[in-house]
Amino acid sequence: MMQAMTLSAPALSWSRSSFFLKLCVLLALVALGDATIGSGKIGAATAAFGAAWLFGLWLVRPATAAHLGALTAFGFAWAMVFALLEDPSPLAGLIFWCAIGLAALLPRAARFDDAWRWIGRLAAFTLSILVKPIEDGERWFKVRRRRRGLPFAKVALFLVAPLAGAVVFTGLFASANPIIARWIEGLRWGGDATDLSMRRVWWWIVIAFVVWSTLRASRFIRPRTVRLPTIALPGAPAISTASVIVSLVVFNAIFAIENVLDVVFLWSGAPLPDGVTLADYAHSGAYPLILTALLAGGFVLFVLRPGAPTEGGGPLRALVYVWIAQNIFLVASSMLRTVDYIEAYSLTRLRLAALIWMALVAAGLGLICWRIIANKSSAWLINANAAVLATTLVSCVFVSLGSVTAQWNVRHNATTSGSGGVLDVAYLEYLGPSALNAMLEFERAHPSDPLTEQVASARLRISETLAAAQSDWRSWTWRGARRLAVAHAADPGWSPAADGEAGD
Repeated sequence: MMQAMTLSAPALSWSRSSFFLKLCVLLALVALGDATIGSGKIGAATAAFGAAWLFGLWLVRPATAAHLGALTAFGFAWAMVFALLEDPSPLAGLIFWCAIGLAALLPRAARFDDAWRWIGRLAAFTLSILVKPIEDGERWFKVRRRRRGLPFAKVALFLVAPLAGAVVFTGLFASANPIIARWIEGLRWGGDATDLSMRRVWWWIVIAFVVWSTLRASRFIRPRTVRLPTIALPGAPAISTASVIVSLVVFNAIFAIENVLDVVFLWSGAPLPDGVTLADYAHSGAYPLILTALLAGGFVLFVLRPGAPTEGGGPLRALVYVWIAQNIFLVASSMLRTVDYIEAYSLTRLRLAALIWMALVAAGLGLICWRIIANKSSAWLINANAAVLATTLVSCVFVSLGSVTAQWNVRHNATTSGSGGVLDVAYLEYLGPSALNAMLEFERAHPSDPLTEQVASARLRISETLAAAQSDWRSWTWRGARRLAVAHAADPGWSPAADGEAGD
């Protein structure tokens, strides 16, 4: 069932001072974006642009400072600015965008209802980036015409379609034809600091569209009413209570077989049948079992949805509690499978992220169980899961998963602990600066090991790359400075090469 949702949108104000203040802020942010992140250097430049963007939003929309929800979103956005200065990551950038989007939108909403609706609002807000500047320009020109505005309005509107089409089609042809791309790259005016290319112009347009969407976040996209699916499905086909009880009995029996096998072979350490290795048993089932738990959670939400004939009933609820408990144990077994596989081979950032995801699934199942016990609403369940997810993601922004991975691999390998696989030096180098401390730890602990020379060579290459990045303020990061200080302290005689170049 689709439920209509309306966000209050006050009438647009097209006062001269308001519009031109926003236009000035926009031009300033475009210029700053070109001077900072336009170079492709990710670090202090990104944080500086984010801070200026937040200040510009507050300047043109002071109402955000009087709204508690918007202030909270501002706080998260400033935390992500610090994270971008500390150690930039796509996750920090994504959370920053969500936070600044909420800060722009919340003052227009009557209240914060539930996270599911706000995910839809943020999605609509993001899509509006493509049309919002054009729509606002059209509306402004119409207002100016009604006020006997400047004659260039008609000319500007006349040129919008041909110019926009020319830019779009030229860009498409350039991406498809290397000859045209070479011609366009050769279109430059000026030199050095005033050098102008089509790529740079495209970058200005992107910054302008994205920033303007937050400065003028009066509504998302037309129409004003945005429809989003709700988690309650009262129109779904009814399933009898007897059918659900039989289903839960069968499902519990099937899950019990899997969980008993995990207890015997995974948790107790009993020998596996011939032809099956522990690595195979541990690795093959981790991800399918997580999918199984997710499907089980969806089934529970469906049969116990508000208004369903199966919502009540003691025996049914008891079977549901048993099944949720089995699912949580299943997730725990999946985590143990992954840990066993990591111990046999090594830890990677992807495997560490998988463990975090499994923990989130277990938390979600626990929240589903509590929702049933405490008779909470669907909105409560969505908001609780969103809070757990947000807390986890923000924590991951400030914790270097690469450093955790490198430290674990250095301390759990055949050389250090006598168990596990051989230290994968190539993967440590792939982790980049986040592996520097772990590499130094390995060198100190095993000065005469054959692998130490490989580790030292990789560490020097990483240090050179990091030193080159830190030498440019735009790619400077606080965490990078600390890592470089550690590298200097470990090898006082080392100095970066003069011609080193920063890597990605």
